[in-house]
Amino acid sequence: MKNTNLKLNKTKLVARLMLVVILVAGTLNLVGCSSNYNYVRNNEKRGDESQSVALIVGSNTNIFEIDDCTLDLEIGIHQLSVFGKIEDNVKEKQYQFRPNQRIAFALYFCDDEMVEVIPQSTTDIKSIEGHWFVKEITEEEAFTKEYGYDYFKCNHVEKITIPTEFIDENSGAVALKLVIYSVDKSLLYTFRSFFYIKLEFERTNDSTIKITNFYEL
Repeated sequence: MKNTNLKLNKTKLVARLMLVVILVAGTLNLVGCSSNYNYVRNNEKRGDESQSVALIVGSNTNIFEIDDCTLDLEIGIHQLSVFGKIEDNVKEKQYQFRPNQRIAFALYFCDDEMVEVIPQSTTDIKSIEGHWFVKEITEEEAFTKEYGYDYFKCNHVEKITIPTEFIDENSGAVALKLVIYSVDKSLLYTFRSFFYIKLEFERTNDSTIKITNFYEL
């Protein structure tokens, strides 16, 4: 009888330990296991359109070499379901432009004066005045699980370096700007909306800067 109770107690202990492990793993999965403690976040909607974009910039430090201000960037173009799946017709649900219209996303750096400037229609999104082109995200790329996000956790993560041209002053701000375009059959890109993260900085010495508006986690 004593051996039976001992085995039962061991079984209960193992079950409890397993439950604790599962709960801890689930919590870490929810909040993300990032070692970054500095983030700037932006998630907003503009106008009546139900657009959804998440931009997250993070780093393990807020002090950077001017010629190597490299950050972790997370980009989310559409929200995933609570089960981490892509909703049916996610483009139509979250980007309500004209039917059958293609969409493209372009990422730029710009200074504080250009952050609210609306780009003109163009066939060359790499040459927008006052905007340093980083990358284009095509519709085929954007509406996959790679660019989905949930609870401020984006599937797409990459490294990005701020060009020294934008941090050559003693203090100021540089914006990371995601512009949404519609694209017609002639490959004319027409502005629809934009989202941005503005990073404020100040010089700490001749070779380093400090980003001053990071959130500390």
